[in-house]
Amino acid sequence: MLKKIKISLIIIGLFLIFFSAANPSLAQNLSLKFGNAPGLIGTTGSQAGLSNTPLPNIAASVIQVVLGLIGAAFFILFVYGGFLWMTARGNDEQIKKAKKLITNAVIGLVIIILAYSISYFIINALESSGGQT
Repeated sequence: MLKKIKISLIIIGLFLIFFSAANPSLAQNLSLKFGNAPGLIGTTGSQAGLSNTPLPNIAASVIQVVLGLIGAAFFILFVYGGFLWMTARGNDEQIKKAKKLITNAVIGLVIIILAYSISYFIINALESSGGQT
């Protein structure tokens, strides 16, 4: 139980670090200190090869990548559950543990696939509208 809590806290921590790193208000505050900072940021971004992709499209793409990584984690749990079952050697307790792990992994995979398909639909809707709301 303690191991699951630690893993959950690590995942939540990584999620918070990842999404707190991109803070658009920091770029807006630069204009107060440096005058033409937004123009300089745009020039620097275009020189670096960055495009003017709308923020909802970027967020949707990030969500798809995160869902893909979580889906891969559930697939690994599914394979690990199968490995536990195959190496149980008739141990009923280990077989029950493996069945529970496989069941939970399949449920997780179904949820992730549904979430991925919803985010894919949203991305296509945003791209077809050109980022306009």
